[in-house]
Amino acid sequence: MYSENQGDWVGSGRITHLEKGDFAGNAGGLRWTKEPESPVKLTREDLAKVDNGQPLHEAAKIIKSLKLPAVWFPHTLMGISTADIVEDTTHGQFGPLQVSILSAIRVIPR
Repeated sequence: MYSENQGDWVGSGRITHLEKGDFAGNAGGLRWTKEPESPVKLTREDLAKVDNGQPLHEAAKIIKSLKLPAVWFPHTLMGISTADIVEDTTHGQFGPLQVSILSAIRVIPR
């Protein structure tokens, strides 16, 4: 699992289940994809084909390695900055689920 906070290339905080070879969306990370050991094969040129303001879910239909988030955190409604993820290892003692993850989110008081 990977968390990302809102910034210049993502509109809202999110958690994404990334597997080897997946691309989370930050074009800066593509500078190493031409290295022989890189599991990501997407290039900046490939990404440029969908970098036209379309929604992420539409771009992912064209670029199969672009992984969509499992969870979006609505910006300012639930928080403005998603942080690290930790696994709840209490087996249900912390909450109702036997397996869960926790993520810190910066919130602006209203």
